[in-house]
Amino acid sequence: MIRIGVVELGSGAVILLGDNHGFFSDNDILLDYVKFDSAQQIANAVASGVVDIGVAGLTAGLFNLAAKGKFKIIAGNIQDESTTPSNTYVVSNAVWGKGIRKPSDLSGLRFGVTDIGSTPHYMAAMVIEKYKMTASVDAQFIALGSMSAMKVALEKGNIDCAVIPEYVAQ
Repeated sequence: MIRIGVVELGSGAVILLGDNHGFFSDNDILLDYVKFDSAQQIANAVASGVVDIGVAGLTAGLFNLAAKGKFKIIAGNIQDESTTPSNTYVVSNAVWGKGIRKPSDLSGLRFGVTDIGSTPHYMAAMVIEKYKMTASVDAQFIALGSMSAMKVALEKGNIDCAVIPEYVAQ
């Protein structure tokens, strides 16, 4: 039995598809799915032996743990293509009402992230860097622990913007 850490997002789809098509059972591989709320939780679970394998987004913590020899990164599974959106930058209704329409307008806003150092944190930082903003001045990062908490916080106006998978944003 292989214990595999997943988040209920697109990053785990490749494993689920392989499982649904019999790839693992045809090769006498039994999987035990262990669900987590964020990629960083999966990295910690692999490092501590709670799961054998993790499928998650890249995070600062994941790279730190790998650099310390806690596990090895062996493969990637998602690639953004112009015809297949993966992640989207979204703003609250209140921010939209103020005329914020493009990433270069995100200065001074509260960014919701799952964890500091998470994939959404990294993607928000990429926008900040691209538009020559300063993270410590132009953004406040609020760690919410999960994608679902980010979506709720956005809907309630507790955060101004977030980077979330396109299918979660719908």
